[in-house]
Amino acid sequence: MAREPGASGRRRLRGQRAIEQFLEGFLEQWDVFQQRVESTVRRGDRVLVNIHLTAVGRESGAEVSARYVHIWTMRDGRAAEVDAYYDAETALREFEA
Repeated sequence: MAREPGASGRRRLRGQRAIEQFLEGFLEQWDVFQQRVESTVRRGDRVLVNIHLTAVGRESGAEVSARYVHIWTMRDGRAAEVDAYYDAETALREFEA
């Protein structure tokens, strides 16, 4: 399951196919799309991932540079859930709760 609790619209996706479909549609709008993991913190079955995104819009040519955070929950060595946050402080509070 993937959620965006720190983002407007709070989207929930369940299952691999739903996530694949979301990503396919999302990535179509970018001519260039790169994510770089800047740091990770692991606590038990959860991993906080700080990410730097750079992208160029396919239609607009607009350049984007943004930072955001994922919190991954792992089960049996596989990703079971991911939450995306645009605000790092909110993500850290959630991670430490």
